[in-house]
Amino acid sequence: KAALDSGEFFQATRHAHTLKSVAGTIGAKQLASAAANLEQACKSESEAGLPLLLRTAEEQLATVLTSLRALPA
Repeated sequence: KAALDSGEFFQATRHAHTLKSVAGTIGAKQLASAAANLEQACKSESEAGLPLLLRTAEEQLATVLTSLRALPA
C-alpha cells in the first residue's frame, strides 16, 4: 500500500508478486488470485481499480492470517 501511495509501481508489483508466490506455496488460492490481479494492475500502472484490488488482497490476507493464527503451535 505504501508503494502505491507513493507511486512506486515497480516496488508495488514486486510486493504483489511475492504475496502471490507465498500464497500459492501455502495453498491460499483466493489470496494468490487476488495478489495476481493486483500484480497485473501494478505492472500496467493503471490506477483504475487499484483501490478495490488492494482492498480485496488485504481482505484475503486477513482471512489467511486469521486461519494461520488458529493453528496449534
